[in-house]
Amino acid sequence: MRKIGNFGDEALQSEQLQALTKLLSETKLYLNMKAMLQALLTDSERSAISQRLAILRMHYKGFNYSQIEETLKTTSNTITKAVMNYEKDTEHRGDFDNILKRFRFDPKTFKEPIKADMLDSTFLPSAGVGARAMIRQSTKEHNRKK
Repeated sequence: MRKIGNFGDEALQSEQLQALTKLLSETKLYLNMKAMLQALLTDSERSAISQRLAILRMHYKGFNYSQIEETLKTTSNTITKAVMNYEKDTEHRGDFDNILKRFRFDPKTFKEPIKADMLDSTFLPSAGVGARAMIRQSTKEHNRKK
């Protein structure tokens, strides 16, 4: 099986990251965003991203490594990798810090029954197929340019 880290075409990788960023920024509704992430990410990828986000939120709030390790049941090596990745992106770190500062999450709000007006008919949970088709099309166009 090919590892994601070995995806060596940097131009294509950058282009697809831009496509993903645009997809995410245009998805306004929680259920639609969740559907897209469910379609695009494997269980292990969702788990890794969730863990990194929890690490960075705790790090931002001033928790030390041992507190993060104990709370999240993770290793200092995992924490170090997440924090180093965050710290090396100096271009966007301020933006990320501002997002973390404003972010308020209450899990109880996501346990309410789904109301009809929460669904956007242009992007229902099966729309991951559309996202994959868009990425395939973008890849084909990129390969034609070469």
